[in-house]
Amino acid sequence: NLIIQPLNKGSSPIYSDLTFILQSRHVEIHRLEKKIDALIAYCRDLENQNSFLESEQTKLKKEKVSLVEKNRAAKTRIELMIQQLKSLGDN
Repeated sequence: NLIIQPLNKGSSPIYSDLTFILQSRHVEIHRLEKKIDALIAYCRDLENQNSFLESEQTKLKKEKVSLVEKNRAAKTRIELMIQQLKSLGDN
């Protein structure tokens, strides 16, 4: 059995005060739920961005490895050509 104590000092309970308190709590809970939903959506967006950035980083690392290898190959060919030109000049 729920006994509602009056919020005033009079002889009858003030149900409107209790209703106001309950409505205020409901409004506050609803506001907090909306904030939580917004935070969840924000976290999902961050996870998606993070996944995209990790994918891009992996792609760029592979591209860097490829470019470094191409640069080494070009340097080797140029050094070989320089040696061949020097040997032609010596003759």
